[in-house]
Amino acid sequence: MHRYMTSSEEVILVPRHRRVYAESGVEHIVIRGVGRMVLFDSDEDRWYFLGLMQEAFNGCDASLVAWCLMGNHVHLLVRSQPDDLSRIMHQLCMRYTQYFNRVTGHTGHVFESRFFNQPISTDSQLLAAVRYIHLNPVKAGIAAFDAYRWSSHREYVGERVYVDADDVLELLGGVSGYRELMSNADMTYEMRLGKRTPDEDCERVARSVLDVDLRGLKALDPPLRNARLRTLHAAGLSVRQIAMLTGIGSKTVSRAMSQRA
Repeated sequence: MHRYMTSSEEVILVPRHRRVYAESGVEHIVIRGVGRMVLFDSDEDRWYFLGLMQEAFNGCDASLVAWCLMGNHVHLLVRSQPDDLSRIMHQLCMRYTQYFNRVTGHTGHVFESRFFNQPISTDSQLLAAVRYIHLNPVKAGIAAFDAYRWSSHREYVGERVYVDADDVLELLGGVSGYRELMSNADMTYEMRLGKRTPDEDCERVARSVLDVDLRGLKALDPPLRNARLRTLHAAGLSVRQIAMLTGIGSKTVSRAMSQRA
């Protein structure tokens, strides 16, 4: 990754039927209670979830970069391989479901059947995602980000318990740079769940996730080209829009969508 940040960064989160994973290995994960059901009735519930979260990351080549527990959903920023990510999320959701159903008397599913994953492709997206996750309680009108107990903000400015924040803090030049990031009101991060990108916005969205010559993608080796096409698709661009922006035939783009990263 190149080490830089921009004054304004927009990242689109879109659920897909076929998952697309980042070449960087960093994913923004969102898990929600089924039917927007409240996941945490008490601090005991939250502590239990955090304990399960820590156990899920132990013993595998994966790390947690940031987290935030909200009422009916959870944000996780994860660095891992796709197979590890699937195992981690399955273990975490299954074990918390068992706990939740036991203590509440609820039966059946607790989480929505699929978690959302947004590939993080650049350092500027990584920083924007960390900031967005830590600002979630502010957006919800619950508390100031530095007063909220249930996020990794305090780990970024103090003792680490659950996260590996070294890469992010190195990018920012330390804790003072992180504090500056959190005060940067010009940096935005938009989640658009299940919405397609209008044609007039597709080039802006494409350049927010791929800082490369879009027309030059056709000259890349097929595996690298296809991975970048999948990144564009995960950002909410249709096959038609990708073909229009890159000059790559729609059939080639469609075949790239059918492959796993």
